[in-house]
Amino acid sequence: MSASRGHGRHHAAFVRNRDCGAPPGWRAHQRRLRLPSRHFIVALQDLRTGKQTQITRLPKLAKHCSDPQLRAALETQVVLVTTQAARIAAAINVTGPENLWISGILNDAERDMRQPQFGRLFAIALIGAIRKAKAAEIVSSETVIGLARGLGNSALLNLAAADHAEEIATDRVSKARPTGLVLSSGSMQPAC
Repeated sequence: MSASRGHGRHHAAFVRNRDCGAPPGWRAHQRRLRLPSRHFIVALQDLRTGKQTQITRLPKLAKHCSDPQLRAALETQVVLVTTQAARIAAAINVTGPENLWISGILNDAERDMRQPQFGRLFAIALIGAIRKAKAAEIVSSETVIGLARGLGNSALLNLAAADHAEEIATDRVSKARPTGLVLSSGSMQPAC
């Protein structure tokens, strides 16, 4: 047996096994487009796990917030990401490792919450955390949009585009919020 024939069998086994978690029909579609399926799967996993992280961690932050408008905004965000995660799950079953961007952002917000003087600055820090999470989700949905467009997958393209539009709208609302926390004297009002 020649060395090249042995390598060929090894390579064929690798190609057969590398996309074990891919949806049915995915590999044939992947071969036509020459786009690795793992990139699209990872992008969808990232989008969904970021939302799942917010579903479990934002309620804890909302509980520590005494400002009713900010608490309501956090509760609304939980409802939104729950709906979005359910839409992704209905379209394609993807699970994966935690979204490091969202987890890091929420780690920072929780650390701010534990500071001795958190009441004075927590509202501003929390709004910043929400906006950073929105930025991460916007980028994640743009990645899915680009890959779905390249794959010609209109269902996931529409799903990611809807998600993207919702994230931008939420970011615009949260962007306006910090100005309401500044008193005319310029000092911060304890909001949370």
